Amino acid sequence: MKRLDREVARKMFDGERRRERHRRQRQRVVACCKQLAAFLFSHVGLASMVVAYSIMGGFLFRALEAPFEDRVKLKVVNFRGRMANDIWRLASDMADVHVRQARVGLRRQGTRTGSRQGAAPTLAADAERQNFTTRVVDILRSFQDEVRNAVKDQGWDGNDDTDESQLQWSFAGALLYAVTVITTIGMPFLCDSISHLHFHLYM
Repeated sequence: MKRLDREVARKMFDGERRRERHRRQRQRVVACCKQLAAFLFSHVGLASMVVAYSIMGGFLFRALEAPFEDRVKLKVVNFRGRMANDIWRLASDMADVHVRQARVGLRRQGTRTGSRQGAAPTLAADAERQNFTTRVVDILRSFQDEVRNAVKDQGWDGNDDTDESQLQWSFAGALLYAVTVITTIGMPFLCDSISHLHFHLYM
């Protein structure tokens, strides 16, 4: 019986010690939370949170925006290369036509004489030149439209370099944007009250 009472007393004592230990742990956690909240809402804590937000915002904005900027730059560079190739192809075709016309003209010159022999090649050359000019203007106009869309709608700044330091959304640019977001967010009720105060002062 005494042995049983000892076991019961030991279990009760162990249970009491366990509860006491849990209570102390809860108190420590609550105390740590209070200290953390007091630190966060102090001037040093708020300044630390602003710095941390700015740095995280810099990384976040760069991760979100830099790949899109790279894609826009690459798209414009590729489009410009395609347009240059198209113009080069047109110029090459026109040069081939002129060479062929010159050879034909030389052959005819050897076999024919007369005033009409120069008229037909000149008309053909003028038509070919007009066709070439029209097609080049179309190519340049499509390139102009592509550049305008890239600048106006996609934020391209005319720089093709994809180096980190040349990107608009480099870490430095993204950090500047994050700081700008922080500094331009205001309290509308405070702005309203200040504008009313100015209005009353000027009255």
